[in-house]
Amino acid sequence: MIAEIETQLIAAAVVVGILVTLITILIATQLQPLTEATPTETQYIAHTVQLGDTLWDISVKYQPNEDPRRVIWEIQQDNDIGPIIRPGDIIRVRKPSF
Repeated sequence: MIAEIETQLIAAAVVVGILVTLITILIATQLQPLTEATPTETQYIAHTVQLGDTLWDISVKYQPNEDPRRVIWEIQQDNDIGPIIRPGDIIRVRKPSF
């Protein structure tokens, strides 16, 4: 009789364990991580450098609501250039993302 009760308790514990595992898997599959919006392909504006232009001026012209230092860094990275630009240079400037 005691052996029968022990067997039933073990069987019940196994069933509960399986149910808990299944519920956990079900919840885990429903709770997908938040995904960021897929970034669209970066679009650029071609700017021909004029006499007197600076990277600061260009950054403010095309992205007035952004930190000019960040925009200047992007311009330099996107064009593989340093801080010096010359009239006639054509540089790519990222279009603002809205």
